[in-house]
Amino acid sequence: SITQIHRCIAHPTSIVVNGDICTGSYSLATALAKAMNMKVFDVGQLIRRATRMLNYGDQWEGLVGDWAKGIWNKTVKRINTPGHVVEGRLVGIQAKDNASVLKILCVANEEVIFERHVNRRGPPVDNDVAKAVNDRRERDTRILELGWGKSRVDLLNPELYDIVVDTSLTETHD
Repeated sequence: SITQIHRCIAHPTSIVVNGDICTGSYSLATALAKAMNMKVFDVGQLIRRATRMLNYGDQWEGLVGDWAKGIWNKTVKRINTPGHVVEGRLVGIQAKDNASVLKILCVANEEVIFERHVNRRGPPVDNDVAKAVNDRRERDTRILELGWGKSRVDLLNPELYDIVVDTSLTETHD
């Protein structure tokens, strides 16, 4: 309800931020954490650390079962612990029924996503930025489907969020 959203925006116990690649979700999460004196919990970093530790590389099929449950449980714990800004792919679904958590989705148009991808990673070897972005989206999709049975479409559904922020006209330093 509108009353719950206003109360949540004014006094959230925690905040979750999600977005497609290069939409500024991590930048927004860190800025919010700093402004509100909260801690940042980066789900993507947790996943990357686990894949390196387990030495899976691109073999995402190994990232299921207990490993996926552990990531899910750690993320839910941070969402439900006051004072956290949690950034990552699963957070909208994980927080959807928690009225005290402010849920934010970052979006940007494709041109901006492509430009940010090149600025962050450099131009792809074949100079096909759209292919590089879509390859990353496909990899993320495989991880989400194998580990948690979720799709990118499920996770980026605006109806899961209290606020949708279009970051197309912002710079990282904004």
